[in-house]
Amino acid sequence: MAYVVEVATSWMTLPDSRVILQRRPSTARIHPGLLGMFGGHIEYGERPDSALRRELREETLLSTTQIGRMALGSHVVFELCSQITGRDDVRFHVFFDEIIEPFEATDGATEVHSMERLDAESLSPALTYILETEHMKRRVA
Repeated sequence: MAYVVEVATSWMTLPDSRVILQRRPSTARIHPGLLGMFGGHIEYGERPDSALRRELREETLLSTTQIGRMALGSHVVFELCSQITGRDDVRFHVFFDEIIEPFEATDGATEVHSMERLDAESLSPALTYILETEHMKRRVA
């Protein structure tokens, strides 16, 4: 059986349907400078929703209150092979939530984008693959 990395990520939108994404550092080993979803590895014994809350506290300017108010109930699992991710086979747990409180991206890594203006060349291969699935096409339409 192949090794599978478990990752919890968040597809966060604003009330006007713009999406909140993370610009990977230019020094990142995998997909430097590209846009992806916030999130990270699920630690052994950790639930996907708990892992995502931990990652959002570490990676975003969202307040603990904002993160606590996120439902993080429904999520979709996408299986991505190493040819797409650039490393191990990855199981992405993608949670969907809307940030309804005031939000401003000021940390340099957090970016707010309109779906119509997203440049495909600036997206990580994993995000590109996920956006092309039928589930996500219906979700962002």
